Amino acid sequence: MQSVLRNPVVWALLAGVAIGGVGMAVFYSARPHVLAEVTESPSATTHIKGNEILALLDEASTNLVEQVMPSVVHIENGRMRGEGSGVIYRADGYIITNEHVVAGSDEVKVTFYTGETVTGKVLRDPVSDIALVKVNKTNLIPTRFADSDKVKPGQLAIAVGSPFGFDHSVTFGHISARGRSGVAYDFYRGEAKGYFELLQTDAAINPGNSGGPLLNYRGEVVGINTMISSPSGTSVGVGFAIPSNTAKVVADQLIEHGKVIRGFMGLVPRSMRPFELQQSGVSYGAIVELVEENSPAYKAGIRKGDVIIEIAGKPVRTEIDVRNAMLTHRPGETVTVKYVRDKVTKTTQVKLGEYPTRVVAEMPELRPRIDVFPPDIFDEPFGKEPPRKSTPSPEERPGEPPKLGVQIRELTPNEKDMSPTKKGVMVEAVVPGSVADRAGVKPGMIITHLGEKEIENAADLRKELAKYKPGDRTVLGFGKVSEGGAEVMQVRVTIRF
Repeated sequence: MQSVLRNPVVWALLAGVAIGGVGMAVFYSARPHVLAEVTESPSATTHIKGNEILALLDEASTNLVEQVMPSVVHIENGRMRGEGSGVIYRADGYIITNEHVVAGSDEVKVTFYTGETVTGKVLRDPVSDIALVKVNKTNLIPTRFADSDKVKPGQLAIAVGSPFGFDHSVTFGHISARGRSGVAYDFYRGEAKGYFELLQTDAAINPGNSGGPLLNYRGEVVGINTMISSPSGTSVGVGFAIPSNTAKVVADQLIEHGKVIRGFMGLVPRSMRPFELQQSGVSYGAIVELVEENSPAYKAGIRKGDVIIEIAGKPVRTEIDVRNAMLTHRPGETVTVKYVRDKVTKTTQVKLGEYPTRVVAEMPELRPRIDVFPPDIFDEPFGKEPPRKSTPSPEERPGEPPKLGVQIRELTPNEKDMSPTKKGVMVEAVVPGSVADRAGVKPGMIITHLGEKEIENAADLRKELAKYKPGDRTVLGFGKVSEGGAEVMQVRVTIRF
């Protein structure tokens, strides 16, 4: 064994494995008998040369890639003149991708690993950014989906997709973190989109990878590659994927109903940090950041600060469990919710409402690491952030209340009719880099809420703003007038002044 360790080729191999990590773990999985020889009989390994170990690693890696390649497809969106990726979900022709990959199109072109191109019909869920493409083919090779709740930082990750149109490209890396949440602006719909509990990876993801799989070393899907955080619009090792469990729940709904039917409790959950769990006296749960007045949750007695630990008999470990529960339970259904308040466990019955179409997403705080906005619709997956001017910090304005950074005016009678609250203020301009800008507010939108207060007019907004101080968090409600002019698509975003 000592002679092997003195071999400079072996040391070079170990250094490479320490940096990349992927090959060795694949080797561990694919060659257990070789590992047994190393650990149980060191003398038997002295004849193995460094290049032979490299050959084993190389073989295991290529075998894994060959196994998953037939399950990955290239997608062309002719209407958007863009392209992305997808992964085969079922043998009877269902393919999972990102909704922003197929945005604006009811049909897209799908190219398989064999080179065959067919047309597929689109089923979409803009809220989750998951879509299905149904092709008229059978006997496809679906991928296996892993339980994304069991994914841990440091585990190996393999991304497959079509970066910059180079279909069926493979990159290797790790799971960098989990539980990332943030907001990206959807230029196609002209609205902000919330993402929750994303997996972060350093496997290179670039424009065109969206919709493709993020795999573990067994070749199982742990996530759907969705966006990156980058000053350049290309990979700098900070990519994000929608967890496989969420993708599966949405896909199954789309297959069964042709759309996603969501229950609605009317609250905003957030995953808890370790110190918060300790303070609350729980080992897991999702804290309630906001409860809408007269919502199903409010009527059932749930309030801000409560910790939800169980819904319909299933444990709630993170906010995504709360959101996924709304995908598996229907409007009108009554579910049992267990929650903790002041370290006392309580149980209540919540009769779920219908998910309001005016609510696009209830979004978490906009965190700097995912403060990313795409420069163009298909310079995805949400990479480059446009240049911004910064506004003076609150510390530079001593004595002044915090500002949203918007120029507003009263609504006209016609605009009031288009507001879901029949009230609010019209945004005429947004200061680059301001709180409103970072939250996704654009000129032409209507501000409807600040905190739990429904905004009636400009004076009302100024009065409410005066109640806050720098560093405070609250919820900002705003919306975009639809093309038909009949409604406002409303968004709720947690902001920090």
